[in-house]
Amino acid sequence: MIQFLLTVGLRWPRAALASLVLLVVASGALVLFGPLRVSTSRTGLVTSPHQARLANYYEHFGRSDLAVLVVSGETPEVRRKFVDQFEVELSHVPELEQRVLGKVTLDTVAETLLVWRPELAQLMLKAKSALEPGADPWLSFANAAERRLSSELDAAKEPGTEQPNPSQAAGDASTAGLGRLADALKALRQALAAGGQLSLGELSGSSQGSSAFDDHGYLVGGKGAYHLVLIFPALQSDEGRVLAPAIGRIRGARDRVLSALSKPGLHADLTGAPALAVDELKSLQDSSRITSLWSTVGIFLLLMLVFRSLRHVGVLLLPLLAGMVISLGFVVLAYGGLNLVTSSFMSVLLGLG
Repeated sequence: MIQFLLTVGLRWPRAALASLVLLVVASGALVLFGPLRVSTSRTGLVTSPHQARLANYYEHFGRSDLAVLVVSGETPEVRRKFVDQFEVELSHVPELEQRVLGKVTLDTVAETLLVWRPELAQLMLKAKSALEPGADPWLSFANAAERRLSSELDAAKEPGTEQPNPSQAAGDASTAGLGRLADALKALRQALAAGGQLSLGELSGSSQGSSAFDDHGYLVGGKGAYHLVLIFPALQSDEGRVLAPAIGRIRGARDRVLSALSKPGLHADLTGAPALAVDELKSLQDSSRITSLWSTVGIFLLLMLVFRSLRHVGVLLLPLLAGMVISLGFVVLAYGGLNLVTSSFMSVLLGLG
């Protein structure tokens, strides 16, 4: 049997050559129209029961990967303006509606606020007692704060009179209470100006040095050096080719906002697992083409140096290229494409000959 396979080309050269040409054409059609794809999925690299459980979880509940836009440069006001316009741009994309987080308000986290800030539950009874039946809640809180401030000021002793046995601790407590009250009034004023949206930064009065929010509730990093926008796309896969359309729309919205603001010092870079998967796919495709091309050129020059004849080089390269095409066609049929590991095998096969 082995002898027959080795001598079939000698016995029927025309039939063998025609069969080889048909096989190359069929394999080329599979590679071009199949098409041959490069997978960037990490979950497809390992086959195990644990991996199957993880894939089943993703199938039922979706993926939690998020994209992050890092906004840097210019002033904080310009960055906040960019974040607002960027959120408006993405709100026009149906699959990203209510999946963008650049500014955190109480409306955003109302359902889970008491879970990660349980100390606020102690204020619920006091807040409820300040509400007036039939009145706007913000006006009720404002009126209650005004009455509290008036009572604090009226209780203070007038200047020039002595206070018997003053207590430093009580004075510090009163000062701290007035400070918290002033912060609350400032937050209420800003909330009324923003249509009732009270940011977490305004609520807590936290500074950029110890909080993930700035004074206006925008997400920040690096102690306020840059702003962040979290994007939670509805992902069904971690394949770069599947994620490319969504990432393209996000980057398109970013480019439109940057053009509208016309601030040369403003930069917005997209990162996160979905964006990296798309960039990785493009890098793999480009590098595979470049390495395969340079491998072919190197082999051609080496053969020319040895044989010094285009005819002899052509005789050697044609079987090599035909074997490459047939191998790629088999990969499409058997495996559906290449992965992160096997994407470099073309240049290796060219080198091995």
